[in-house]
Amino acid sequence: MMQKTIDKIWPEMVSTAIDMEKIFEFEISSVSSKHWKPGKVVQLEHFDALVSILKRTVYCLPRVHSLFDRIIDDLVADPNKELWKPFWSKILDWTNLNKDRFNYLVLKTFEKFFVRLTNRDDISFLVSPRFKEFFFKIAKVRSPLSDAALYTLDLIGTLRTNSDAETSKIAHFFLELLEELKNKNKIASFLNLGSISALIKEDKIGNLVLDNLFRTFSVVKLPVSGAKENRTKTLDPDNSSESDLDLGSHANSERVWVLNVIHSYIVKCHLLNSSDTLLLRSTNFLFLHSFFDTGSEDKKKPFPKQLQTYLKAELLEPELSDRLRDTCQAKLLNILQHFTSIKSEAGELDPKNLNLLKNILSFEVQLLETKGLDHVMDLEDSFKSSVVRAIENVEKISHMLSDDSLSKEEKNSLAAFGDLVAHSAIQMNFEPDEFEDLLNDLISCFEKIFITKEDTSEPYEVLQEILLGLLIKPNAVFRVISMNAFHYLVLSQMSQSMIISLFSIIHSTNPEVLSNPTNDQEDSEEEDQDENIEEKKEKKKDEKNEKDQNPGKKKPQKKKGKKLRKTE
Repeated sequence: MMQKTIDKIWPEMVSTAIDMEKIFEFEISSVSSKHWKPGKVVQLEHFDALVSILKRTVYCLPRVHSLFDRIIDDLVADPNKELWKPFWSKILDWTNLNKDRFNYLVLKTFEKFFVRLTNRDDISFLVSPRFKEFFFKIAKVRSPLSDAALYTLDLIGTLRTNSDAETSKIAHFFLELLEELKNKNKIASFLNLGSISALIKEDKIGNLVLDNLFRTFSVVKLPVSGAKENRTKTLDPDNSSESDLDLGSHANSERVWVLNVIHSYIVKCHLLNSSDTLLLRSTNFLFLHSFFDTGSEDKKKPFPKQLQTYLKAELLEPELSDRLRDTCQAKLLNILQHFTSIKSEAGELDPKNLNLLKNILSFEVQLLETKGLDHVMDLEDSFKSSVVRAIENVEKISHMLSDDSLSKEEKNSLAAFGDLVAHSAIQMNFEPDEFEDLLNDLISCFEKIFITKEDTSEPYEVLQEILLGLLIKPNAVFRVISMNAFHYLVLSQMSQSMIISLFSIIHSTNPEVLSNPTNDQEDSEEEDQDENIEEKKEKKKDEKNEKDQNPGKKKPQKKKGKKLRKTE
């Protein structure tokens, strides 16, 4: 066989030769020729010949020829653990052919390697930048090939039940794919791709993904090419060296990417309705870095051990910039606003949102009690007791909501009040003095309306004043919960003067009141718009490439007709 030219050697002949090597334990390729060297069939010197022979297996499609399995088994089992890498690189070269049948074989070869490889570094090499670019290119447009890509994701998902090592491998695969999107606003689209959303919100895989994201956020280093000695200074432009500023810019870029992933992960994967564990870890992570000093001037003093799950490191290196802390806060508020707007199928305010807020506040108390951890603001001694009081009242409301005898209107009014109390407690981290007083007034109104049930309009009047004050704040979260409270709590109790005040606010021309939401409200909308812009650019690029490859092919003319005006 080995004395024949390559074009006369069929895949079945090579399969037989490999089988004979294993059965009779001798090297079938004993004769040297132009394409074959003495020794085993599967060796580095034969890769060009083997890849050429594998190309001819396209006649088997959609089945993949068994020769792939025989070669890959030999490569993975070879004592030279690096031997499979040049072979995989040659298979990836098929993507340059721009033919679906060869792209399909690349996907199938990837699957076979992924199932067999276990080392984290091997997975990183397998999911190379070339493969990631190829994968996203074929997955973005619906076609038989994109269906094959989604099947690859499903196949990878089936491995999660095998062992913890396999679960870790899957999580690393997802992170490698996410890396490809660092400079592209397509994280949300990725999370909606095939079975990724369902897999990534399972506790095992999701926790591993979060661990890696937290680790990336916590300790950021310059790439090797830009590595220098001093990297952990406070990043003050007036007092920092050039290397520190380089690291500061790189750290901000890396960390913003992590925050974008976590934000999309929580919102797009609907964690409120799936995993409490993953949702709490994600929101607690954002809360911690939003309001507490997670850096330390004394670099010998590690971060409190019980909270290192949110750092995956002993120290935060480099420290967070003020701008990045603002981004953390914006992402957190946007997530809270998103969940506040969610209603159940029965049209009720979702009680899960209130439980989330209660757990965040409980986490805040834990942070306030942690020695060596300081709030970014100077707080009064009464701050912690106000948070605890808010938690106690939210728990009362949660207990009352569990009463099945309550009507939908009564449950909505309770949930709306619970949202007011919880969000006011969280807002104390921004404006401690104002919202501590407001929180006390809210709790007093709650007790009079729902506990003692006083037959007086006084608590409703106080509540109306509070809601009007919250409504004029340029804060998307409070606009949502204020409108909920007006609708479910005080609409029937409002006086004529209050109705006039409300309408004057709704029709206000002040752009800071209603027409200009906070930046955090627009984050997800901007991200989706950026994704659409990026997709349009790539589509135009693909059309241009196709035109260059087929210069004689005319572009179909659009039918002329009246353009309908889009209604709002």
